[in-house]
Amino acid sequence: KALTLGPKETFLYQLKFSPAVVGTSDGSVMFLSDVIGEFWYALKLIVETPLPTSLPEIECELGKWTHLYIPLFNPTHETLELEVENSNPSNFSTETDPKHPLKEWIFYLSGTGLPPQSMEPTSISACIGQGSSVKITFKNPTPENVLVDVVLTDQEQSSCHLNASLLSQSTSKESVFCLRLEQPRGIRLAPKEKLDIPLLFMPDTMKMYEAVVVIHVMRENAKNGGIQGILWIYPVRGIPEVPQQKLVPAVVRCRARQRVERRVEVQLAGVAAGATAVPATRNSAMLNTNKPDNIQEVQVTNGSSTTVEFLYELQYQSNEIKSQLESFVGLHLVQREQDTESGSETLTFNIVFAPNKPMRNEATLVVQRTTGGVWKFPVLFIAMEPEVDDVINIEAVGLNKEAIVGFKLTSQTRYPEPFTAHFLAGSDPEFLVLPQAGELLPAGTVGTHITVGFRPRMYGKKHKATLVIETQSMQWTYEINGLPPQTVPPTRSAKVVSTSSYIRSAT
Repeated sequence: KALTLGPKETFLYQLKFSPAVVGTSDGSVMFLSDVIGEFWYALKLIVETPLPTSLPEIECELGKWTHLYIPLFNPTHETLELEVENSNPSNFSTETDPKHPLKEWIFYLSGTGLPPQSMEPTSISACIGQGSSVKITFKNPTPENVLVDVVLTDQEQSSCHLNASLLSQSTSKESVFCLRLEQPRGIRLAPKEKLDIPLLFMPDTMKMYEAVVVIHVMRENAKNGGIQGILWIYPVRGIPEVPQQKLVPAVVRCRARQRVERRVEVQLAGVAAGATAVPATRNSAMLNTNKPDNIQEVQVTNGSSTTVEFLYELQYQSNEIKSQLESFVGLHLVQREQDTESGSETLTFNIVFAPNKPMRNEATLVVQRTTGGVWKFPVLFIAMEPEVDDVINIEAVGLNKEAIVGFKLTSQTRYPEPFTAHFLAGSDPEFLVLPQAGELLPAGTVGTHITVGFRPRMYGKKHKATLVIETQSMQWTYEINGLPPQTVPPTRSAKVVSTSSYIRSAT
């Protein structure tokens, strides 16, 4: 840069130094003037190791993990490589972003282990009178050998402090839950070793069951004083299901690109009469929108002092069927009736089916009562062939000569969509469609050009075909007719012209 100095003027020149590596080097700054010549200054550049940075203390429950982001800034104009050294890999691990390499930054990390809180509930379902098992996996998070006691108890005791009475308690022999460990006490685990805890659930009533698996961990060589043991608490929810029966599926049927609504009644048999319910004071039917989109929660009352909550959803046999069917089906609970004598309940659902293309798929309506019980009902969705979108007549131009008709078609969205075009079985082979695959331009554009050709090999036959153009979510159907060429009859009367004067006698 150019500098201008007046007579006897002093100027403070600032030099910015952004080193990339630690060490010592030499440099210089030169000033040139056409009047007085050259001035230069020798520089001794010394780069020292940056001072370590202490980060905020990290808190995390024992056996879990948390993370802390460390922003690093590169003050140089060069791309630098990052070298990471971790002095405590047993408790800390690092991940780096290769897009931002740096070097020689030191950070002091510290963390505090917190007592573990209650884990996420484990759900297990089984049919009435049958058993189902679930496996709870526990990993020793400590660097020491430990002794583990596993206790199955009820929900209320889970908040108790560690004491001998808690560890001696367990569920009764009549409990629907059962630990399947041969020796649940004094199990030795090495550092980072895992323990699989099998739990059996055998319900006998349609109501929700709850229990808690308590895991007590203490050092193998425990000394007097300090922490005597740590508790891990795993809540367990048992959900009974109605035994599987061969039910006739409810059928919801309509033509593709039409809409149908159908009321479907399902009976919830075997409801426990004494199931706990949520208090309520007036008639209501309330939808909880905090649930996932495919799971609805409804609270229904009949003027009584209790509210019964239901969760319901449609489940599909595969992700492929789900992608084909889910966006075309709507489900809503509209009515609930209860038989006070038998205790059974009848739910009425309104099912809306508006398919865009032919299909035949099954789904399962799953109803769960939050106070206990799961019921499953099959539903069959059938979308028949739609009405034809158009009739295309193609007039032949001659035998073995191709006549062509074209039209434009767009996707039903704002984006291009892949498509395929083909003729249904039974169509005459004299027809041809091009292109047979490609991409439909978005709605609102000029569209993709589709051509249909007709090349007859004989006259006197009716040529027909059914053309189907299909995308992932839509289908168009066209009836194609091949017509013979039009002929113009003569307008003058016929006459016979004779060129011979000989007429044979009739005698």
